[in-house]
Amino acid sequence: MTVKCPRCGKSVEYSEDNPWRPFCSRRCKEADLYGWLIDDEEEPDGEESPEKGNGKGQPPSEENSD
Repeated sequence: MTVKCPRCGKSVEYSEDNPWRPFCSRRCKEADLYGWLIDDEEEPDGEESPEKGNGKGQPPSEENSD
């Protein structure tokens, strides 16, 4: 069965012969894990999630509405 790599979109065989499945390579698997570990702010549609921090260890900025 052929699937698309969740990281880069490359077509890859989903079988026991592919140790990185469902990813196409070790690089894509580790890049995906890294993004998850740092709580990657980018949503799948390319927009930033407003409830997440700024990616620099800081909470989201709150605008003062005084």
